[in-house]
Amino acid sequence: MNDAVLGEAMEQNRTVSWILLGFAVIMVLAAAPTAQEVVVGATGWSGVVALGVMAAMALGVLWLRWALLNIRVHVGPEAVTRTWRGEVKHVLRYADITGVRLRRNHRVRAWMLTMDGPDPYGRPQWFTVSTMYARNLGLLLTQVDREVARRPELLAEHEQVTWVSYPR
Repeated sequence: MNDAVLGEAMEQNRTVSWILLGFAVIMVLAAAPTAQEVVVGATGWSGVVALGVMAAMALGVLWLRWALLNIRVHVGPEAVTRTWRGEVKHVLRYADITGVRLRRNHRVRAWMLTMDGPDPYGRPQWFTVSTMYARNLGLLLTQVDREVARRPELLAEHEQVTWVSYPR
């Protein structure tokens, strides 16, 4: 689907992807001495296995980075949509939201907005958008603010302080 149908794409936060790339580079550098020993035949199968495990770990981290870079959140006038590699994975209409939570994770310094509501098939879903992969929640909060103003019961009493404290 094109962006005109989905709405405006939220800007990605690439910090986590750069950190993951750094981890992969460190893993490769840590594996270099073992690789050298395997090439010259100084180790037996244990070196080959160790090198294989290190390579699998580095490839896993690179795959995670690739997957995160392919997530997009689109904010439309009627719904929020998450796509992965251009394919729609989750849709939540603002009118269908049954609850909203905004949390700050102090350990990783990230905000998380979770919206509860049914998916297109009527099953319950939790649509979470985090500043770990979206640079700023402001665009989405502007849309959700309208729904919260219309239906204040979406926010629990203890959520109202957090809701107001998010820098817009």
